Amino acid sequence: MTTTDDLLLRFGRIVRERRDYLGLRQDQVAARGGPSTTTLTKVENGTPPAPTPGTLRKLDVGLGWEQGSATRAVSGGDPTPTHENAIKTEFFSATGKRLGSTIWIEGAEQEFLEQLRMAELTLDAADLVAGESGPLMTAIGAMLIEASILATRAVARGASGGDSSSAEVERAMELIEGIRKERRLRRVGDLYALRPLGNDDDGNQQSIFTRREVEEPAAPDANAEGALDTQATGGDAEHDGASEDNA
Repeated sequence: MTTTDDLLLRFGRIVRERRDYLGLRQDQVAARGGPSTTTLTKVENGTPPAPTPGTLRKLDVGLGWEQGSATRAVSGGDPTPTHENAIKTEFFSATGKRLGSTIWIEGAEQEFLEQLRMAELTLDAADLVAGESGPLMTAIGAMLIEASILATRAVARGASGGDSSSAEVERAMELIEGIRKERRLRRVGDLYALRPLGNDDDGNQQSIFTRREVEEPAAPDANAEGALDTQATGGDAEHDGASEDNA
């Protein structure tokens, strides 16, 4: 039998995986209209009591879910993502040169990270067999080189919104080499994410691929049905409500 604690732990995993999927820190979720970092930590850890309706509505906004998704998920259902919030990401070479930027709709960023990982894997494999001799290794090496070319073109299209011209492919190669050098891609369950950004001793950013801007969703219409009622939810004390507030 599924208990309330089990549902809260499951919901916490769903929220954390969604945040990792979007590549957002907790404070960035809050900036998008989500709950405070303190409340979000409690939710992700599955800490009782259950989130209040106000927290659940904020989670829908901050995590890019359709209205009512968090309420459904905390009760054992599944959330539904929305395509309304685009994400802007800029690309940089290992030397800090700006390679370009793109805006993705929901889900496109994860697809791009998978393309990056595929390119990284094929190039790593090609390096492994490059020094081997024999007809079999030569054939495998040739296939890996072709696969890496195709993967690089896919990265170029993903980073430019569909352009795989020689200039975009060249920029994609710089991006891929930077990712390989820093080993910034990491696996989170079945998804991929980028390792947190770091700074050198002088405070300079070391990242070569970073989310510079996340477009905030439009503020809810106070006159619209289901609009956020901050007076009713009690602001960011929302997680301290009783579990029956979840209904």
